[in-house]
Amino acid sequence: YLLGMTFCISILHTIFELLAFKNDIQFWRDRKTLEGLSVRTVFFSVFQSFIVLLYVLDNETNYMIRVSCFIGLCIEVWKIQKVVNVNLNQQDKILGIIPRITFSDKGSNIQSSTKEYDKLAFKYLGWLCFPLIVGYCAYSLYYHEHRGWYSFVLNILYGFLLTFGEYFFVNFKISIYKF
Repeated sequence: YLLGMTFCISILHTIFELLAFKNDIQFWRDRKTLEGLSVRTVFFSVFQSFIVLLYVLDNETNYMIRVSCFIGLCIEVWKIQKVVNVNLNQQDKILGIIPRITFSDKGSNIQSSTKEYDKLAFKYLGWLCFPLIVGYCAYSLYYHEHRGWYSFVLNILYGFLLTFGEYFFVNFKISIYKF
């Protein structure tokens, strides 16, 4: 009974996740302007997805969860080219090997008032988040056991993103839409 229920819930979760991926891609593919959308939040989502993927890989989770996190990260990286122009500078290389990547605003974001609100919101959220992450780091050092520095940093970032990241950035997105 329990195994059958777990199987059904896993199938439903996978279906809903694929539908979420489909709708996310459809929304961004059909988007013509960036009015009301936060460019910084797109970059933050890439960072968040990357941390989640590293955390999942570090904790040796299920193959399906790894694939799901990787697909989510790929979708988030794809969104970058929808919100900014990405340019590779072959003449200016980092360490003489890696071409420098530069980002410039798309035309619809330059004229958008959302860009100013985006900048202000990230400034104030940064002031609020920095003491919280320091406090969470101290809490984790005192109360939790870690396998090493890499796991410690991943656990701190992952725990912070789960605890505070979603709350602040969902409220941030709501405040942007109000303007």
